[in-house]
Amino acid sequence: MGISAVFPFFLLWAQCVMALLPPPWKIQHGRVLLNATTIFRLTPAGLAATPQGVTHLLVEVGLHQTSELAPLLKPLRTALLLGFEPLAEKFLGSPHGMALTCRQPRFRFIPAAVGPSSGYANLTLAHFPECSTIAKARVNASVKVYICTGGSGFRVVPVVRLQEVLSLFPPSLPVTLLKVDAQGEDLGVVLSCGTELKRVQRVQLELQELPMNHPYKMYTSPNTTLTNAILRRHGFDRLCCWLNNPPIAEVNCLYARPGFHKGWPKSFVIPKPPWRTLSHKWSFPLCNRKDLM
Repeated sequence: MGISAVFPFFLLWAQCVMALLPPPWKIQHGRVLLNATTIFRLTPAGLAATPQGVTHLLVEVGLHQTSELAPLLKPLRTALLLGFEPLAEKFLGSPHGMALTCRQPRFRFIPAAVGPSSGYANLTLAHFPECSTIAKARVNASVKVYICTGGSGFRVVPVVRLQEVLSLFPPSLPVTLLKVDAQGEDLGVVLSCGTELKRVQRVQLELQELPMNHPYKMYTSPNTTLTNAILRRHGFDRLCCWLNNPPIAEVNCLYARPGFHKGWPKSFVIPKPPWRTLSHKWSFPLCNRKDLM
């Protein structure tokens, strides 16, 4: 078969991939680019090339300077980790981020925010860098949470949907854990999976256990009660939570589909804070490692 016969097929294939990947993505010479950086190389079948032996995916949204899931790559030798962070210089400028990106073949860094729609958005540069977000802050939030809701400016950053990214991988690769720390956009990140949400088995989110109109509620996004109800409709059960920042009722909660409540990685870190005795004030069970293994 000559080049002239193959080219029309290749052109049709490229158009199909482009239809799945709207801006800010670009397809060029069999590569998927974001801001002129190659993120994935495509196979002839139009799927993202993966290291040999990969059987499942880990996804971490909101890396900041350190990936909390990266230590799982050692015991989970067939996992591929996809990490997202819109402030790329924060992650790549850290020794951890640079080493992980350059030395770990089973890690892919994606310099973008994740949200309900693709394109570009204003990222609020918070006084506390880890609080920078594309989420909408509550205008009547207390000054006690201003370190996160207050900003020192904005930056336009690329925003992608997880559905676009996951659709590049074979359906046979499940997402065994999706960890999100997106400062108020956590549920939006999960729902951005769209039709690909069916391959996600477990989820970790950072939420606030407060009424929507509470002065310490930082963002207009759903609280734990609403998030629990929405994720339940998508087939996820809330398992447990741990306290991340008690003064503003910030918690990390774990969700899983039936059949995946147990079997969490043995090296999965569950903090043991000194305020465990305050659990009677909260509506959720505190995470216990033996209940998840």
